[in-house]
Amino acid sequence: MTWDLEWNHIPGISEFLQSFPHQKFVIWDMDGTLVDSERHHAVAISKTLNKLLGINISGEEILKKFIGKPDDMVFEELATQNGKEISFRDFMKEKNEFLKQIYQAPNQVGVDFFRKEILNLLSGLQKSHRTLALVTASENYFMHSILDLLPESFFSLRVGRQDTALSKPHAMPYLYAMEKLGAKNPKEEVVILEDSPTGLMAATSSGASVVKVSWFSF
Repeated sequence: MTWDLEWNHIPGISEFLQSFPHQKFVIWDMDGTLVDSERHHAVAISKTLNKLLGINISGEEILKKFIGKPDDMVFEELATQNGKEISFRDFMKEKNEFLKQIYQAPNQVGVDFFRKEILNLLSGLQKSHRTLALVTASENYFMHSILDLLPESFFSLRVGRQDTALSKPHAMPYLYAMEKLGAKNPKEEVVILEDSPTGLMAATSSGASVVKVSWFSF
């Protein structure tokens, strides 16, 4: 699994365009790329497992083991450990309730939720006539909840967990997005920004140019 570039900092628009002068479609991952929300997901899953199943596993442990993986994969591995039976629907309902609590906390809503450098890059790409899309393994409800906090509607296409039959690490979500965008030559026309091993596997398998981002790790 190889990618074209790695950024441990959020680039300015000039650096971005210098690195990818021809790619007119820019596809963003959400958790860990657009927003530093992987940790919030892990805490919500930890609280959900404890409440519904009495399983004690920390958010940090979940983050290390399942970063970038969709909720159904986490559910299948963790929610069957102690013999109790709950449905995936109940699991997601409870998890989303905890996420609502997290994002309604002080300093976690509105424009302040997004890094200023991220907003500047999104704005710069839009002004440079790049078409922006977002592809995430998160549930559609959560995806829309996060994107609705943006000060502008930057993304012309949103692809969430319910939009394709297979999720990351399969390439299907990115292939679906590129088809919707009308990209004919992925390597020359599309650049994908991803952070997790699962997402990078999906992105590199799609044939597009790929940037591994770790700007929230520094």
